[in-house]
Amino acid sequence: MTEQLLGVLKRLPPPILQAVVRGEQTFGAICEVRIRTGRRLSLTTVEGGFNRVTSLCTDAAMVAEAVASLCDHSLHAHMDTIREGYIALPGGVRVGVAGKAVCDDSTICNVSGITSLCIRIPARVRMVGDEVFRELRRGGFRESFLFYSPPGVGKTTLLRDLAHSLSETAGLRVALIDSRCELACDELEHADHIDIYSGYPKGKAIELATRTMNPQYIICDEIGTLDEALSLLAVENAGVPLLASAHARDLDQLLRRQNLRILHQARVFDRYVGLSRAADRLSFRYVDREILDP
Repeated sequence: MTEQLLGVLKRLPPPILQAVVRGEQTFGAICEVRIRTGRRLSLTTVEGGFNRVTSLCTDAAMVAEAVASLCDHSLHAHMDTIREGYIALPGGVRVGVAGKAVCDDSTICNVSGITSLCIRIPARVRMVGDEVFRELRRGGFRESFLFYSPPGVGKTTLLRDLAHSLSETAGLRVALIDSRCELACDELEHADHIDIYSGYPKGKAIELATRTMNPQYIICDEIGTLDEALSLLAVENAGVPLLASAHARDLDQLLRRQNLRILHQARVFDRYVGLSRAADRLSFRYVDREILDP
């Protein structure tokens, strides 16, 4: 069991810690722990990504105790991120939450009665991005890449490794945009040339980084809203190369999304890189923007 996982589990009720320890001894290394009211504790393995259940059934009191501990007994202090579906913990750990939302029109005002927790331990796989790093170096560290794949393939792990390599191997200044507090990890927090924008709205962080920190690369995870897309256009106009990611099963689906189509038409990204995983190894499919342009 990693120190990071153990550190998170020590915040939780002892029966959960004990169940995860027994589960890892039975199933192997664990990357996700799911706690659901009235159901058995579920674990996801690092190897193969299998979902396994334990014998522990967590009741409402145990889930409530876990939520209070993860929030340092100050639910109010974490409500901004809870409304966005997660609790942020140190070291890039994110705990997904689900429950009953209180809404005003389409705006989530509060989340009460949290019934599900998903503790995700960030992977720290070194050298997973070596092939992509060589491609960036071959382009003189001037190209912008957009990585795409379905969820869970390894986009965030790849971006972490590229951030480390750009800083520690290439010696470049990197602005790491970590709006959801899951991209940065301890290793990156100690890197020589990385400035981390943790918890900032993505668009604002990109604007500030470009205007005030003079980065040589900007890295961000999960392009989503129109505001974020427009912020990336500003980065392109400033001449700062960008590494970003997006969810899509293939390039056709990616470019059908309006926000990403806007970025494509503005020629923000030089290359699109599809990720796939087989036998716990990442494979990459590169497509140059020029090939896609009419």
